[in-house]
Amino acid sequence: MFEMLVIVSLTFMDGSFTQYKDENDTFPIVQAETGDEATSLCQKRGDEIVTKMKSDFKDHDPKPSTFLLVCSEKEKQVNE
Repeated sequence: MFEMLVIVSLTFMDGSFTQYKDENDTFPIVQAETGDEATSLCQKRGDEIVTKMKSDFKDHDPKPSTFLLVCSEKEKQVNE
């Protein structure tokens, strides 16, 4: 099982930024059987988040500038 963090950041014209986190204040996670599937799901989820953030920040001052999407494989926890 592959797990990937979906990290979406939005920068603004004044240099500030925000990152999307879910209701638990964590980055969303996608899961799949293969790395290719997980990457594809991560990109799809990232696109959905970008669309939502574009709507949420369309009238924001300062104006939005650049979206950054990162799909990062989640580290597996090792139980000692």
